[in-house]
Amino acid sequence: MKVWLLHADRDSEQEPAQPCDADTLAEDLELGTLVDAMADGDPFLAATGRRILLSSRTDPDELRYRQAAVQDAIAQPTTVERLYRLASQTLEQRRRIWRSLLHKPETILPWALDTLEVYLDTFEELAPVLDQADRFRSPAFTQLFDRLTGELEQGYLSRVGTISHMLRMRSGVLFSATLGRGHTGSDYLLHQPRDWPARARTAASPRRKTYSFSIPDRDEAGERALSAMRDRALSTVAAVVSQVDEHLCLFFTTLRRELAFYLGTVRLHRRLTALGQPTCFPVVHTVNDRSWSARQLYDPCLALHQDKAVAGNDLHADHRALVLVTGANRGGKSTFLRGLGVAQLMTQCGMFAPAEELEISICPGIATHYRLGENRSRTRGKLDEELHRLSRIVEHAEPGALLLCNESLAATNEREAALIGSELIAALVERGIRIVFVTHFFELANKLTHQHGSGVLCLRAERRADGERTFRMTEGEPSPTSFGQDLYARFFGGESADPAWSETGRPGSAVVWNGSGRS
Repeated sequence: MKVWLLHADRDSEQEPAQPCDADTLAEDLELGTLVDAMADGDPFLAATGRRILLSSRTDPDELRYRQAAVQDAIAQPTTVERLYRLASQTLEQRRRIWRSLLHKPETILPWALDTLEVYLDTFEELAPVLDQADRFRSPAFTQLFDRLTGELEQGYLSRVGTISHMLRMRSGVLFSATLGRGHTGSDYLLHQPRDWPARARTAASPRRKTYSFSIPDRDEAGERALSAMRDRALSTVAAVVSQVDEHLCLFFTTLRRELAFYLGTVRLHRRLTALGQPTCFPVVHTVNDRSWSARQLYDPCLALHQDKAVAGNDLHADHRALVLVTGANRGGKSTFLRGLGVAQLMTQCGMFAPAEELEISICPGIATHYRLGENRSRTRGKLDEELHRLSRIVEHAEPGALLLCNESLAATNEREAALIGSELIAALVERGIRIVFVTHFFELANKLTHQHGSGVLCLRAERRADGERTFRMTEGEPSPTSFGQDLYARFFGGESADPAWSETGRPGSAVVWNGSGRS
């Protein structure tokens, strides 16, 4: 039986492909918070959710296939959770069945029959779940229910149970064989037990004269010979029942793994909805369309961490190769950047998106380049380390990939950052890589703005006249100041700079030289 809940034409991979710096990407975007909300304490859900989030898909049709299934799962959460529990319990019960270390037919067959009975019990419990099939609309779930209904036709489970009971052969193994070359047995054939009810036999046969013998209690050679003959008679049946176990175990393993993604998505949707945060199913475009617009896009990780609703932002970056974000310190620039990255990952695994509306092009890869913290074990200087990581990203990035930079090149001064950054970003944009660059370097931002013209979108973290941060990004020229004096006044007392002067960066404004740039 096939599951095909994540893909329209195949089952999911056990270990899907991950980006080259998956751990760094997960850390920078704080995916742990998102995964914890999906798992709700279930380690398997957490592991599965993380793997699928990081294994972005690039086929729009495949993503729409998953989106339809996610909508079904959100509408019918009880049925999805029940299916997941049944699959999990079945695999756990199978795991607990003791299996002999002797790989012989006479030990394999009883074990395989025990596991078969576990599956039969599960299929019995599936019957009321299949009655809910008419509530689902997506191809993924409707086709799964159709396959299960077709396989579990009326009377099928009863017939399989009868055969399983017969194969227990509690009164002994009855088989026949012909005498082959060298007086060895051949053409072994297993028969129904003599004590099996007459109605279960294929045909009644008249009693015929038979020959028999008994093996003495201490005849070890005779016991071994008889055991070898019994194994040959049971080998075919044992192999068939073992293959049935393999097939059903693979089915329930895949079912559990693929349902785990949908159940995790349901739990995440429930959490965000309870916080009053909007969600939507994004409109997905191909790489070449270069679509990227959103309404009230937010960072779900921040909302989950703070356990309350957070501000969203609009984005209109269609056909823009570069998005520059500048403005006030602690104004929400990094949060905005993280929200963009998380939304891209959620979209490219078929989930809903953290926004009221989202129209987005898929990308063949997502990478992050964040400012490094202090690390005494580092063997390179900070700038050397930053450039080394950028070099690795460039090596693996394909045209259409998305690069999220947060205070990159902060390890050097403003003039060097402008020289290095402008050349590097120009090369990446020419290669077709889409970049979101958060920086406090005005010279770099100003140079990039003039260098790329209409191909760049400039956003600024909004700051009101009294210094209050609204955590919203507005379109505007790069800000020459990050209003660091606001933070100074907050922690050490005093007044913020006069906003009328601060916006210009002229004498009297809150521009403080710190050796590496303005703050």
